[in-house]
Amino acid sequence: MSRTVVLMRHAKSSWKEEGLDDIDRPLNKRGLRTAPLMGEWLRAQGVEIEKCLCSTARRTRQTFECVQIGYDQQIAVDYSEKLYASSPREIVRHLQKLDNEIQAVLLIAHNPGLETLVEMWSGHSRAFPTAAIAIFTFDSIADWIEITVKCTPVEEQFQIPSQLQ
Repeated sequence: MSRTVVLMRHAKSSWKEEGLDDIDRPLNKRGLRTAPLMGEWLRAQGVEIEKCLCSTARRTRQTFECVQIGYDQQIAVDYSEKLYASSPREIVRHLQKLDNEIQAVLLIAHNPGLETLVEMWSGHSRAFPTAAIAIFTFDSIADWIEITVKCTPVEEQFQIPSQLQ
């Protein structure tokens, strides 16, 4: 049984409002424009996302809402404070808790944790800019509890917003 993990970094956020805590920063105009395009791209790839795990930061929540508009299907979402500033191992712990009925999950969070996990799974160091998406398919995972930072995907795909514009 294959499992698909779609990792997405939040879209571009704004630094305009002084005094806001980092967790409260909203998306800027570019982020609001880009996130739906990434949702359209995901839909075009034929990935049938059944669940989204999302950081509680304002910019990740807004990213999810915009991606869902572009994806044009309702996606169940679970928000978690622990995905804010999370390490690769913390991200994987969230995946390990998924219901085994779920085959494909979207996880929206932050760097450096996401970029590091992408590097660990792909074996390549690469930039993971805002709104970037990495899709990993694992054939050897029958139960989500089996996923680790050391798993090797059978397929991987990357997309960054600048390639779509």
